Amino acid sequence: MPRRLPHTARAPRPTIGLITDNIHLGVGATLWSGVLRAAADADVNVLCLPGGALNPPAPGSVPATGPGPGAVVPDTPRGGVHELVSPELLDGAICWSSTLGLPTPPGTAGAALAERLGRLRAVVSLNSPLDDHETLLLDGYTGMRRLIAHLATVHGLRRLVCIRGPLTNRVSAERYRAFTDALERHGLPQDRSLVAAALGFGPGAGAAAMRILLDVRGLRPGRDFDAVVACSDALGADALRLLNQRGIRVPSEVALVGFNDSVEARITDPPLTSVSLPFAELGALAVQTVAARLRGTAPPARRVVPGSLVTRRSCGCRAPLVGQGAAGPPHGGHRPAGPHPLVVVDVHAEEGGPVG
Repeated sequence: MPRRLPHTARAPRPTIGLITDNIHLGVGATLWSGVLRAAADADVNVLCLPGGALNPPAPGSVPATGPGPGAVVPDTPRGGVHELVSPELLDGAICWSSTLGLPTPPGTAGAALAERLGRLRAVVSLNSPLDDHETLLLDGYTGMRRLIAHLATVHGLRRLVCIRGPLTNRVSAERYRAFTDALERHGLPQDRSLVAAALGFGPGAGAAAMRILLDVRGLRPGRDFDAVVACSDALGADALRLLNQRGIRVPSEVALVGFNDSVEARITDPPLTSVSLPFAELGALAVQTVAARLRGTAPPARRVVPGSLVTRRSCGCRAPLVGQGAAGPPHGGHRPAGPHPLVVVDVHAEEGGPVG
């Protein structure tokens, strides 16, 4: 039987588990940092259980490319770590349901995990509803619409490729819905041949999707599409590496943007324009909510956290430290008036309310 983490007899400290896919890829580390800071402030123990995604790849996703750097292998539960979700070890939990692929049908590992979560005193689900637990959301829908509006109105781009995430991932589906809604709003063509779904978000996934578009479908930058929209920075950075390897220049030949504003967006060359979603703030809010429920106090009122658009060089905007005289025009030949530094836009205020 699992042993509860120690606490002082004078002041019992609740133990909260973070059940997630990982804390080392993309925004996983960002959310984890917010969880740790809030746990210290709330005087709670926190135990991370990064057990991997639970849902298999959907039909129609980009297939694995075989062994090597381009291989795409779906995540699987790691070492039965989810069996540690029990009231003997945890008082409450934060379940990052969207990264795990929850909910899943009865009889699956995901359903077994959901049943274990139901035994705990307080549970918060992140970015995807799960049973009758409280849900906290990031407003990615509005962020994606603002991103497409930027490409269409500032840079005059018309034919947009989309590298979406796994078809079974609810957040990926929501971002793709926002992508298609934005295309319709701006009168841009919707062509299914310009869309590729990756198996996951790990190394090689974005490159595999880009190969499908370039090699299988025979699409050519400038002729068939003028921008690539990746539904995560990890996928976008991966696609950018492949384009660089093939001598396709970003942004002069094709623009490329990501999503999440994770570390991958900042270390690529050029850095990626992205939508910043405050994952650290979401993690902190989740800890505060679970801790309040465990202690019988009022939790924070917020349930939806908005994002912001961050423009960088990959879409054709100038870098923060490049003067107007040294920078060429953005992709499409349109130069905004005046200096164009790093721009952060509150997409929640500009595009309307949160996702329902």
